Amino acid sequence: AVGGQPDQGLLWERVDGTWRVSPTPDGELLNWIHGRSGHLWIVGNGGRALRKVTQEAEGNGEWEVFDTGTTQDLWGVWVRGPNDVWAVGGDPVSDLEPDPILLQFDGTAWTRVMVPDLDRSGVRALFKIYGEAESGSLFAVGMKGVIIGNLGDGWQQQNVTSASELPPSGEDLVSLWGDENGILAVGGRSNGVLARWDGEEWTSTILAGVPGLNGVWVDTFGMATAVGVRGATVTVPDGLLTGERERNATSLVLHATWGRDGEIWAVGGSLDRSPPWTGVIVRTSHRQP
Repeated sequence: AVGGQPDQGLLWERVDGTWRVSPTPDGELLNWIHGRSGHLWIVGNGGRALRKVTQEAEGNGEWEVFDTGTTQDLWGVWVRGPNDVWAVGGDPVSDLEPDPILLQFDGTAWTRVMVPDLDRSGVRALFKIYGEAESGSLFAVGMKGVIIGNLGDGWQQQNVTSASELPPSGEDLVSLWGDENGILAVGGRSNGVLARWDGEEWTSTILAGVPGLNGVWVDTFGMATAVGVRGATVTVPDGLLTGERERNATSLVLHATWGRDGEIWAVGGSLDRSPPWTGVIVRTSHRQP
């Protein structure tokens, strides 16, 4: 789990049933973490990117700092393999011209990738990126409900249809995750938003009465867990765009969620207030279909 304060990023590891702070190079807030095949990446504010290659992958287990070519905040990272890593970011509160960030790492260096033309103004940031293992497709989500995708023929904005008579939501989409049957994206500010990719098209809906959602994880049965503002926790069955809200042990903002070994974890804190922030980690038992 990563986070910290604006001027100091922190990494927590769970070892032998106990959470502890793990050393990382000094620097700004850390926002997201993902890894595959022994290659672990963290991104954060100010364009920070850190990599650790484990001994199993013939590394020394030390964190390396990489120049990403940007000082913009990076909000998400996704690892396809050692020579194919993607990161996204931008400044969602700036009054300057939009400058969403899309980066690719080729095993040696980070390179800026052009974001395609968008049908809406003011999209200053992309928040998360995720790829499909089977098809090789990549998708990124961001401000004002924008979704861009690369299905093998370059990056293009994705059309989104509504599951109701309402038009597709223009609220931010913040995170996404999936399985072999599709991808679920979540977001919203005043109300939670779900958007689902079924391999052919994106469809979205608004969850009335559910606050904005920030993080999502999908288990091997296709059951999704989404978390968000005021400790919101929602389960979304495989293939559906409906969610069942669950009780939670915190009213703090939950930012991310992940499951393993029969448990589902969520992390966040007092992110809707001025720093210094208080962090929170919660867990629940794994749900079965």
